[in-house]
Amino acid sequence: MRDLDRALARGRERHGHLLTAGERVVVDRLQACSPPARSLYARLFGRRDRFVALDGLTYAEVPDTGAAAAELEAAGLARGVGMAAARELLALRTVPELRVLCRARGLPARGRRAALVARLAAGPVRGLAGGPALRLRHRGLVRRLCRAWLVDHAGDLSKLVLARMELLRPPPHPVTGGPGLHRDRRGLRAYEQALAGWGRDPDDSAAQWEAARGALAAMRAPEPARARFTPLPVALRAGAAHARACERAGELDTALAVYAALEAALRRLDRSLPPELSRRAALCEDRAGRGAEGAARCAAALAAADPVSARALARTGRRLARRARQPWRPLPALVAPPVRQLALPRAPGDGPRPLWSVAGARPVPVEAAVAAVLGAHERPAVHSENGVWTSLFALLLWDVIFAPVPGLLPGPAMHRPLDLGLPGFARRRAPQLEAVLVALGAGEGPDRLAAALAAHAGEAVVGLHSWPGLAPVLTAVVAALPGPALAGILGALARDWRNARSGLPDLFVFPGPAGRVPGLFPGRLPAGPLFVEVKAPGDSLRDGQRIWLDRLLGLGLAAELWEVADSTAGGPG
Repeated sequence: MRDLDRALARGRERHGHLLTAGERVVVDRLQACSPPARSLYARLFGRRDRFVALDGLTYAEVPDTGAAAAELEAAGLARGVGMAAARELLALRTVPELRVLCRARGLPARGRRAALVARLAAGPVRGLAGGPALRLRHRGLVRRLCRAWLVDHAGDLSKLVLARMELLRPPPHPVTGGPGLHRDRRGLRAYEQALAGWGRDPDDSAAQWEAARGALAAMRAPEPARARFTPLPVALRAGAAHARACERAGELDTALAVYAALEAALRRLDRSLPPELSRRAALCEDRAGRGAEGAARCAAALAAADPVSARALARTGRRLARRARQPWRPLPALVAPPVRQLALPRAPGDGPRPLWSVAGARPVPVEAAVAAVLGAHERPAVHSENGVWTSLFALLLWDVIFAPVPGLLPGPAMHRPLDLGLPGFARRRAPQLEAVLVALGAGEGPDRLAAALAAHAGEAVVGLHSWPGLAPVLTAVVAALPGPALAGILGALARDWRNARSGLPDLFVFPGPAGRVPGLFPGRLPAGPLFVEVKAPGDSLRDGQRIWLDRLLGLGLAAELWEVADSTAGGPG
């Protein structure tokens, strides 16, 4: 109840100007209810949106459930069984009870639940209620205020329970206010329309696209950091899904019309089509016999593409340009990493992912097998693919992430600012970011990490993993890396958080003796820290991995590709 009270009060402070007079009356009524009635509303608000049987419903803070339910009904905040439809009442019944009702009405009592409900729903409602029940009203309005306070799509108050249990405690941070998530009521309603439409008719991509398109048409250009709270993300997902469905069905003109509609809507909002959708549209144009147009589309999209998307666009554009006999300017080549081959015995059996055997231990995935081989030769390694680096980002750049940029930390329970992962995050915090990176480059990483681990223990910051033994691993990694290299890695994450989180090499190998490893060719390892991207047979480097290997090599670090072969099948030894 206290959580709900806070959500109503704080959400109203932020979004009160977007409520109608009738909506304000509803909130007033809920806030004026007695503590037991508010407690019952809060309890049921955390459950599914359906009638709930009151018999046997016991909460310590609601001594008289019937009286609390009657108060909510009288205030227009809930519906009792007298206002329920047949199917709503039947949802309260078990299958055996449905069969008893069918027999009492002379109906067939065989079949599954859906068939029993369909038979009973066709008849009179009278007699279907097994006892008092209640269904909340105005859930959407209350959820709206919860979203405004928590600043997330779900508006789920259970995160506050997790925070009190010390399981998901948001870090203390300045609340920077701002104009709110929505410019006006029109924008708010368009956002809610998009949320409601997403997930409806999951097998009907056309219906989802039309619903999202309607919400997008009602949208006005948002501030960049608030784009997540508009119909835009939903429209992009729905449009992409429908266009792909049309492509698979051979309906190329319809698919291109979807891409064109998205492009026009985004242009109106002073935005451009995301790089991956530009690439898909180019491929569709090629299939429709307009390869030169597709190549030109790829070339135009390259200007605003992130490093990973740029590689995919360049490959597609070059291929389409070659077919159309058009010139193409290639991107600068990435530095190829050194390659080694490692022979390991593959464990017998089939599964979603092959397992490998090392020194008689139980079979493990390939990354763990390679780490075990290295550990056996005095070169411990940690599977660092993403968790280690995003955790270091959260701890060492905490003051950057939660810098008091106006409007980007509007709520008290946020685990990240609104603009993390969006263009401009690093630019808005340039002084703070530069100061931290300079300090890390000067060798202050170990001291800063120790201070951050002590200051932020138990806080759920974005990217911070909480797996056992994390702190010693992070401490060892920071101690092993040169300061400029650590600053370079975290700076790349700050500048392109959305894409740079993926693609870091699988293993970080700690410094140790420069010795030979049996089964590895070339077999002698360098003594310093080493990044290793591990690839099993049939796997290949992705664009993000190539970019990170190039980036690490550019920082003066040793970064390699290790190709694992099955020694039982005659792999290299």
